Amino acid sequence: DNPNVIRQILAKTMVPQMSQGDLMPMAITKSCCELYETLDEAGKSVFLQTLARDFGVSAKDAQAKAREFIKASATGSDASVPGQLLVNTEMALRNALTPAYDLFFHRASRCAGGIKFIIDLRHLLLKLVAQNRSDHDIVALNRYLRDKLQNWLVGVLDLQRITWNSPASTLEKLSNYEAVHAISGWDDLKKRVGPGRRCYGFFHHSMPYEPLVFVQVSNTWPCRAWNILHDPKPQLLTVDDARCAIFYSITSQRGLAGVELGSFLIKRVVGELQTAYPSLEVFCTLSPIPGFRSWLLGQFGHPASALKNPAIISLQDRKRLEQLGRRIPDTSDSSWIATFKQLVSSSEWMHDPDSYEVLRPILLRLCADYLLCAKRGKFALDPVANFHIRNGAQVHRINWMGDTSPKGMKESLGMMVNYNYILANVEHNNYNYTRNGVIAVSDSDPWLSPFKGKL
Repeated sequence: DNPNVIRQILAKTMVPQMSQGDLMPMAITKSCCELYETLDEAGKSVFLQTLARDFGVSAKDAQAKAREFIKASATGSDASVPGQLLVNTEMALRNALTPAYDLFFHRASRCAGGIKFIIDLRHLLLKLVAQNRSDHDIVALNRYLRDKLQNWLVGVLDLQRITWNSPASTLEKLSNYEAVHAISGWDDLKKRVGPGRRCYGFFHHSMPYEPLVFVQVSNTWPCRAWNILHDPKPQLLTVDDARCAIFYSITSQRGLAGVELGSFLIKRVVGELQTAYPSLEVFCTLSPIPGFRSWLLGQFGHPASALKNPAIISLQDRKRLEQLGRRIPDTSDSSWIATFKQLVSSSEWMHDPDSYEVLRPILLRLCADYLLCAKRGKFALDPVANFHIRNGAQVHRINWMGDTSPKGMKESLGMMVNYNYILANVEHNNYNYTRNGVIAVSDSDPWLSPFKGKL
């Protein structure tokens, strides 16, 4: 994990091919990838920092080529100046703006297991970005790989149904990678890929047994994940009986975070389901709300806090919270805001009927505000919401106590949400959201309606 040694090895992978013959650069790149795999996480971090810092775009070279291009453009109308000069300076500028590590990743992607290597590498890179967002070299490398993976993967992934008869290695990876609802064992796994359920995986030709993304589908529309996950005998519908397809888990490998494959994936799965069940009318999700609780806790003390909005927490709500606060032993502050913070900081309130009754309407209104009004730029702050709304779905219904697992309580205080893909409206919803930041919302949920249309 010596930066100087890593720098020397990386430099050898980026030598133009013509100077070393056809095979040598690929052999060196393969050895470099193997070296990376032997490093511990600290060593891999040094590798990535060296790659990002020393093999990115040279600002000095880019500025020089930009000046040459501007000069050539200014004289381009002069008949005495050859047109080829402008073409050459444009190409030189384009090359100067391409990071040196582009050649490393191009060659790495062509090695056996190269795409998997790059996806796993980006998983660690995302951790480095989260630790230090001001490291512009690391941020630039992450964005570069995000765009590369998107270009490499869209349109080339194979959609396959995963069943109990699929290869054991594929089933094992499905179990290990599942990120929405943990798979408890082989019996649970067998149920998820068995009769009454459908599971689809997207595979790259270089990794035929490893799903990059997988989608789990139920044919019943419950309000709670528990009802799907613990149904002892999922109903087996005939071709003519099926009316709804519920996407209750969509998981991608962690190194693909931020890579926009959503529209491509959803369309492929919907097409496959329509072929299998022509009678399907509803395509909807039962989705987690992973950022809700952390957002809510961040509202305490925030100058523009949603907690100050009387349409969300009314005067009557505050009085009821104060009454609860006076019941809490050994507390020096029974104000409504202190009581509310104490309650949502754990999940104990679920087991107290009075706290449960007081918190339910408050949390439902806050969740609606979070889903529809909390933004990053003009887009939804919640990553799962942004994924589905960008793909053309509408926010359909908040499901109270939709996921009471420890993970569900920690992330969203137990709530889940349905995103409904009304196929006739998907393109319009996508355009309105990506262009104007407008979120499509159903009229059927009274908790969502007051926040509909607010930007």
